[in-house]
Amino acid sequence: MFHNSSFIVHSFKKIRNMRKLFILFTMMILAVLTSCSDKDANPAKFIVGFAQNAYILENFAGATTTVRIVSSSPAEADLSVPFTLTGEGAEDLSVSANLFKFKAGDSSAEITISRKKVSKSKNATMTLTNANGVRLGLMDYIQVVLTGPNVYSFTNNHDKLAIRKSYEITMETATGARFNFPNTTVYDIAVDEASTAVEGIDFEFVNGKKAIFPAGKNTGQVSIQYLQKREGHDKIVLRMAKNESLISGNNPTLTINIAGPSDFSGTWKFAGVLNSTWLYDGLRLSDTLLVTGTPENDYFTFKGDNNSYQFTPHFSGKLKNYFTAAGTAINLGTRPEMLQEKGGTPPPKVDLTVLKMENVNLNISPTDKTIGNYRVGFFMRNNSTTNQEELIMTIYEYKPTDTTPGEWGSWADTYNLMVDAGDDPVMLSFPIRIAFTRKE
Repeated sequence: MFHNSSFIVHSFKKIRNMRKLFILFTMMILAVLTSCSDKDANPAKFIVGFAQNAYILENFAGATTTVRIVSSSPAEADLSVPFTLTGEGAEDLSVSANLFKFKAGDSSAEITISRKKVSKSKNATMTLTNANGVRLGLMDYIQVVLTGPNVYSFTNNHDKLAIRKSYEITMETATGARFNFPNTTVYDIAVDEASTAVEGIDFEFVNGKKAIFPAGKNTGQVSIQYLQKREGHDKIVLRMAKNESLISGNNPTLTINIAGPSDFSGTWKFAGVLNSTWLYDGLRLSDTLLVTGTPENDYFTFKGDNNSYQFTPHFSGKLKNYFTAAGTAINLGTRPEMLQEKGGTPPPKVDLTVLKMENVNLNISPTDKTIGNYRVGFFMRNNSTTNQEELIMTIYEYKPTDTTPGEWGSWADTYNLMVDAGDDPVMLSFPIRIAFTRKE
């Protein structure tokens, strides 16, 4: 009886010890579970993702864009987020940094990606990768789109060549957006087989067979010099040379008709009196007593050919006192003209085309009228400073009646003195030379 009682007591103690072990074990498990649960309930607070899901790089070397990632809260300390670049377009890209870097307090970080060269359309994928203290959000990758060929278009599809001229070409992206080349960029130009003019015989390229786009511009120019005009060989057709980075736009070609320096057809706007200083030094008289004008309000049109033109004046300044109405201008041929205002021994010489023009007032006066058909000289030149074609008008058949006194007398006095010189016309030695540029 006693023996059995002792056994029961011993068993009871054993069970009690096992219960203690079980309770301790259970508490340890709960502690672990509680710890895991706390971590899940308090994930990393700094969540990052891209600000947008795609970025576009236009098709030119040096095109750049800024890629930005944002965070759910300001960074509590300096943090860095790595990324990868994959895909076909990755090899054509360069990056400003290999990490997105947050400084303490920042809620965003940026890097710049640049395009190394022009190419066909390609894509690259930028993906954020894990970093300590950072949790990736839903926008953890983006597409970087490298657009395809740029679109070129000549500003005009038809134009003329007199002496030397630059023709414009505009460039835009495949998406129709404008852009500026970061550096001077050159594209090859081709002479289309539809041309009848021969390079090197009828015309030549001024800076090589190139279209030059200056840095900061999306408009380039190709420049051509006139050599001669031959019947049946007076048409130049230009296009861009074959290039996988370019496709044609609205004006894929430019047809240029060689007019030559003796064809004055077109509309010409006032640019200024070229020999005003020379006239004042020689006569102590201001040309503004007879001639004034502005590019906006003073211009004229010649319509016709080298033999004759229909002349239509649109003058608001004092040239309206000389050219009183529209009329016909007949070509009388050419004569040599010394450009005395240029100086030199001898001065430079040009061939002056003499037109006999209707409705000219010899007196260049709003009140005195001697209207008839009189000679006016013209020649064309290329302005080396502006690279523009200029039509130079030379008024040398005139009889001024202005009596405003100068240091040595008036314009009317000068004319009376020159009568005794025997020149024909009287003011041949004191021409008024006026520059006009094309009005587009």
